[in-house]
Amino acid sequence: MPAADLDEYLRKVTLEPITPRTIISKRRLREDLAASRQSGFAYSHEEFTPGIVGLATAVEHSGRFLGALNLAVPTTRYTAARDVIFRRQLSAVASSLGEIITSRS
Repeated sequence: MPAADLDEYLRKVTLEPITPRTIISKRRLREDLAASRQSGFAYSHEEFTPGIVGLATAVEHSGRFLGALNLAVPTTRYTAARDVIFRRQLSAVASSLGEIITSRS
């Protein structure tokens, strides 16, 4: 999302908690979005569903955003070592999907 569109969205939206861990600070949301852009991965640490860590990455091809791919993991099974594996596999699948989608359109 272009910065101007994000600014407009955040001016209008009210962030309401879904769980005790839901981000409700616009400043913190901006920080999380910046970190996601930098790393290529977005996380939800029990922000939407208690007991679940979600991670996601974009499906792109030639700089064109096509969608997103996400994975939900029970917090009891989520570790830093597994995060490395999850990220590597999500990247590989997202890359493959980007190729498949664009080759069929």
